[in-house]
Amino acid sequence: MRRNPLSSLFHAHPGRVLSAVHHLQLEQLEDRTVPSIMDGTILVATCPSTFSYQDQSSFPTGIVGVNPSTGAQARISAGGLFSLPTYIEEAPDQGLYVTDLTAFGTGALIRVDPNTGQQGLVAHGGYINGPNAFAFINGCIYVANEGDGSGAVHNLVRINPSTGQQSLITSGGGFTVPTGLAAAPDDNVYVADEPGGYASSDPGGVWEVDVHTGQQTEIAHGGLIDHPVDIAVDPSGNLVVINTGSPLDNVTGSVVRINPQTGVQTLVTSFGPYSGTDSGAVSRDGSTIFVGAIANGSNPGQIIAVNALTGGQTLLGSGGGLSEVEGIRVFNALVQTGATTTVLSSSANPSLFGQSVTFTATISPQTPSTGTPTGSVQFQIDGNNIGSPVEVRTTAGVTTACISISNLGVGNHPITALYSGDSRFTSSSGTLAGYQSVTGGTGNNVTATLDPFTGFLRISGDVCNNVITITQGAVGSLQVAGLGTTVNQSVNPVSFSPVTGLTITLLNGNDSVTLSQFSLPGNITITAGSGADVLSLDTVLANALSLTTAGPGKDTISLSNTSSSSLTVTAGDNASVALNGVSSSSIKLTAGSNALLSVLDTTSASDLSITLGDNAQGVTVK
Repeated sequence: MRRNPLSSLFHAHPGRVLSAVHHLQLEQLEDRTVPSIMDGTILVATCPSTFSYQDQSSFPTGIVGVNPSTGAQARISAGGLFSLPTYIEEAPDQGLYVTDLTAFGTGALIRVDPNTGQQGLVAHGGYINGPNAFAFINGCIYVANEGDGSGAVHNLVRINPSTGQQSLITSGGGFTVPTGLAAAPDDNVYVADEPGGYASSDPGGVWEVDVHTGQQTEIAHGGLIDHPVDIAVDPSGNLVVINTGSPLDNVTGSVVRINPQTGVQTLVTSFGPYSGTDSGAVSRDGSTIFVGAIANGSNPGQIIAVNALTGGQTLLGSGGGLSEVEGIRVFNALVQTGATTTVLSSSANPSLFGQSVTFTATISPQTPSTGTPTGSVQFQIDGNNIGSPVEVRTTAGVTTACISISNLGVGNHPITALYSGDSRFTSSSGTLAGYQSVTGGTGNNVTATLDPFTGFLRISGDVCNNVITITQGAVGSLQVAGLGTTVNQSVNPVSFSPVTGLTITLLNGNDSVTLSQFSLPGNITITAGSGADVLSLDTVLANALSLTTAGPGKDTISLSNTSSSSLTVTAGDNASVALNGVSSSSIKLTAGSNALLSVLDTTSASDLSITLGDNAQGVTVK
């Protein structure tokens, strides 16, 4: 057995040839009994143990169900495709999936109908090589391979359960001998790792793998971890690690709880020497940890129920069909579906523009339903999905999902949370009361406020040097760069929608405003105080344009390819004004002394008025 650590501690039963094993399995498949699996049944992946002094050859190879109340056992599926089953997971439709370490030579993923026991091959070959553990996440199966257990082969593979298509997620580095897998937040996975086996000087640890990038991050190593053989997650999000022990402590198994955020480890319980701990699962409510122990020496295969709070142990099942207790899972039968309510709240409402706001969806079973909802929540803002669905978490009996947003535009936004439901609870939705109101935002020296009723966007700056660039994102939507950074030039524009008019007011300072390639149905008004200001408009269409700079610094005003019903430009002393390709029904230009004026290819349907102060430096009108 590759992943079990006890092979050198006990006398193994004489090896069996593969053909004899398959013959035995086919006979077992024919005479199995298939019960109706009740909710909470402990499903056990098992086969004849080679670590027992007793003859185990008559024990089944497949899945055995154990009644959690009585300990009674029933064979679910045996023989057939099974050779050395290691791990069980239940799909959302209650179908059972099993990894087999040696089926077809290099292992396989097998599906089992829980009602009939019928088996079907899902995947083998390809990246599959010693599949030892797996997890079901958002409709995909993630399989951790260990090869021959030497660490030469170790990877994580995504499998489509419908087509069997395989995709390599990560290979090499990080974990080396994966022994357990569990779903982590953000659709990632936790991997229990036992490098070198139970006799290695490396005690092993726990890794988190990003299934999108393949990045492996070690969460815990050593400490109370002593050669982990399985991992689970309790309803509070804590990790439950099943350890098998090492020769240094006479292979004493244990259960350790780990906080994945802090890495703090807590001993839940410890078993006796040579306890053979090899798998684990957590009850839905988190109150019980079920631990599987293989048949070794004179000890039979066992299922032990551990009180998650006190660590107290109760023998749930022993012997019977239990031998090589490789993987255990709690079966979640379809029960009468309970209704839920989803309530949505905001961490700050109203909020300032640019402020991070956290939306929390709280999912609660409606009376008389009880239990813990699972599944995910899709958040929507302004009727559009924001990001991917967020897996719910239950802490202290409260089930929630959260998302944080910091780029909401100024105005009122409807916020909705759509809970997916699960096999026990119906879906539901919740809407934030009223709207999320973003009343205005402050960058380091710029404030932007959108009136959601009139569509007028007002931008004001202080006496610092303000730099603002405005372009069009979509029709009626403006993107403003220049909010929220030290130099007031954000590389990520912020969108405001819908915008019908624009007013920019800047105080004294060397200010710069660039408007490029957009149109508005209303008016655009820009006013700058004293200083060397630069106003640049390119390909802008508006009802009326009004630009004013106070001087006496050398202000620069440039308009090209703009169109409006009226255009008014007023500049102070020492200004440079240039119009090129401007079209307007009425144009009025006024500049102070020492002005430089250029008017090219400009059309005025009615009035063209130019007023300059003394000592004009140059005037060009064509």
